[in-house]
Amino acid sequence: MTLALLAFAAGVVLVQLQPELPPVEWVWVFLVALLISVLKEKARTPAALVLGFCWALGLAHLRLADRLAPELDGRDVTVVGVVASLPAIGERSVRFEFEPETADAPLLFACLWDRWVDQTFKESDLLSFAIITDDPPPEVQAAGHDRCPIPLKEENLDRWLTPQGRSREELYAILDDRERPYFEHQLAKAA
Repeated sequence: MTLALLAFAAGVVLVQLQPELPPVEWVWVFLVALLISVLKEKARTPAALVLGFCWALGLAHLRLADRLAPELDGRDVTVVGVVASLPAIGERSVRFEFEPETADAPLLFACLWDRWVDQTFKESDLLSFAIITDDPPPEVQAAGHDRCPIPLKEENLDRWLTPQGRSREELYAILDDRERPYFEHQLAKAA
């Protein structure tokens, strides 16, 4: 049983190592592997590897299917919201929690992530994540911020999420071709 669980986990990791996401049709292999694992005891470990791979692949495709409606593609996005917390006044900025009330489309921020794996197995994996920022638009700067996340256009999302084989210039062009939402804000009154 332990070997089968390790094989399943290896299948999940194998999806992560692919240069691009395989087609969703691979999920049908899941059913065949499941049938084999039930019928043939000796085939359970390889079937568990395939099950892990197809399970992770199916979840990835399900998550990527959560997309912006095509009729919203290419439209300007306006986000209206309120400050939901008391402002924290710093030396060079005012920080506050912003809650959108309405939005024409989701905000898609450009991010980077990485996983460092200790090859000696002495340390646990280190996962890191960062939102890419740039100079803020005037309304964000007026609120005291000197940086602002870069919102991606929906049509650039797949290219941003699959950077393999793209030049640095192509990736910078995606960041330059960004959404330009207007961030309406107001300072909360102190209680």
